[in-house]
Amino acid sequence: MRYLFGDSTPFPLPFDFLRTLEAFMSAATRVVLLEHQARKLSEETFSKQQARAKGLETLGRFHDTVLRSFGEAAMPQHAFAVAYAQRMAERAVGLVTEQRRAVQEADDQGEARLRSESERAGEESKALFRTFFQTARLAVESTRLATTLVDGRPDARASLVHPGGIGVSFTIGTAKAPAWSAPRKLSELGGHLELMVGIKKSWIGGKISLEPLRLDDWVVGSAELDDTTATIAVRKKPDQKDTLIFKLRREQGGFAADVEHPGDPNAESVPAAAEAADLVHLERLWTALAATFDGILEDRAAITAVTLDGEDVFERRLGEKLVDRLVTVLAPTTLEVARRSPNQHELSLKRESSDGRREEFYLKRDNLLEGLQPLPREGRAVFAPLGLDGWVPATTVRPPEVAPGRTEELMSIDIEEG
Repeated sequence: MRYLFGDSTPFPLPFDFLRTLEAFMSAATRVVLLEHQARKLSEETFSKQQARAKGLETLGRFHDTVLRSFGEAAMPQHAFAVAYAQRMAERAVGLVTEQRRAVQEADDQGEARLRSESERAGEESKALFRTFFQTARLAVESTRLATTLVDGRPDARASLVHPGGIGVSFTIGTAKAPAWSAPRKLSELGGHLELMVGIKKSWIGGKISLEPLRLDDWVVGSAELDDTTATIAVRKKPDQKDTLIFKLRREQGGFAADVEHPGDPNAESVPAAAEAADLVHLERLWTALAATFDGILEDRAAITAVTLDGEDVFERRLGEKLVDRLVTVLAPTTLEVARRSPNQHELSLKRESSDGRREEFYLKRDNLLEGLQPLPREGRAVFAPLGLDGWVPATTVRPPEVAPGRTEELMSIDIEEG
């Protein structure tokens, strides 16, 4: 199966880009709105704190003036007058103290509300991004796969690096894959496997050397695989510890491997490098283990991490920055899809099956624009590079085409918005 543009020319990506774009606009416009609301609340909170602080400063100066007036006034030498002056001064101090307490409470309430709203917005943004990356598909620059035996059953995880420095890690659903229902035997992956990785110590002289070891019934305890390196730990039985670890690498057009024997006191007496004759078998094991992920990689059970240039998006609150980066990644393809779509009000692609049958599917431009409606001007500008908005003043390069008789109307709109 392959994808085509709306004009039937080959589409460069092997997935439904329109589904990704729709999921992105749904999530990203909400994230940008949440960020805008959080900034607005922060500015309002700060402005109110400043106003209250200025009010306290003014009150303090007036309070000092009042107290000085009592000190400078000619005090009648009578107990009633003295008591009056003392009680007035005490009351003035009490009023100032009470006002300061009220201001502090208001500041604390404002900060608490700001924190609460910020946390709520952060959690919602996190959920939106997780939903997006479960649904969406992007071009992949590198892939890292991992598996570990958990309660006698292999789990599966993956980390992808997409263009723009966007990283996504997720767990993979294996319940529907029979091959992942039990520990993976090495013979199931690479056929008969006998490697020079056993360690023996002679009775006479205590000489330590390597010997062939049949690994057919051994199982994979854990593994981490990417395009250039792999670490595969194996064990004799599922309920035992890993006793062999193969560290494999492709470098400068060649292949190399080291073998570790965790827990074996004699391991330091044998070479770490794998025997040359074993390399072809280890590379075959690597290839076969990586291939087992092909049928399950699309089943993203849960998004566990999203990074941008190596930084955690959720911990560092990089939501809007991630949206900006995704717009940059998606914009060239979106513009090309729009250019090649027969209907200017729709974005369309075609899917061609192996027998040549074609299915056309489309996405209405208006549906994508719905998410932009609640956004302020600067929020809409974030999405301007996608070319979906007809015209966002000061953000898109070209103004809309002017129909006859509408020149004066558009000029009036321009002046009002400018």
